[in-house]
Amino acid sequence: MSASSGTSAVSGAVGLKSPAPLARDVNSFVLLMVLRSEVEPKPAVMMADKPTLQTILWESRVRLEHWNANTGHYRQSDGSGYADSMTRAYGRLIAAAGGLATPAPLRGPDDPWRLHVLAHPHGPRVLRARIVAPDEQPIAELAVAEGGGAGPRRAWRDTVAAAHWLIDGCDPGDFRDHLPNGPWVIMALLPALAVHGEAVEWLGEVEQLIAWAFLESLQPMASA
Repeated sequence: MSASSGTSAVSGAVGLKSPAPLARDVNSFVLLMVLRSEVEPKPAVMMADKPTLQTILWESRVRLEHWNANTGHYRQSDGSGYADSMTRAYGRLIAAAGGLATPAPLRGPDDPWRLHVLAHPHGPRVLRARIVAPDEQPIAELAVAEGGGAGPRRAWRDTVAAAHWLIDGCDPGDFRDHLPNGPWVIMALLPALAVHGEAVEWLGEVEQLIAWAFLESLQPMASA
């Protein structure tokens, strides 16, 4: 498995100004979206010989691993790029979509794109969801959890199973059994993304907001 920190993965679209032309082959198009994804570099101070205050602060933050179920690549974020009001808004969106079992508008009250929170047997500290286009086609499926365990492992495997593996010469079996120890989100890009290339412009940002909003909504676990 090839998975290196700093390789953009599920955050497929942040920073792209115009979607690529639709490819005839769906898998080729989805892979193109992955390869065109923006790499999120670590701060330059991380490369310094001596630690600085900025380095120490970066290292002390909780970091979320963003995994791409189509390739096994990942990157990290620390949740500092968004205002609290944005994560709270997405927390309410997740709660409404899950509590009412009704798809919720994804980016605003009149947005035809929807967030579907999926019912699952993996426990209340795991989120599974789909992002669905106006024509009711799901373009991505994701799972979020705060670490390992039986429920998160099943959610991880379910998401990997939903993806079309796109890296020739690599065995997705090893990746299927991988599970981070810390907080993670994994996203599977689905074939309908080829029909809805415009989603590439915002999909990564939405994925990140959903993941951080869900994790921040979790109450601390009681000590044994």
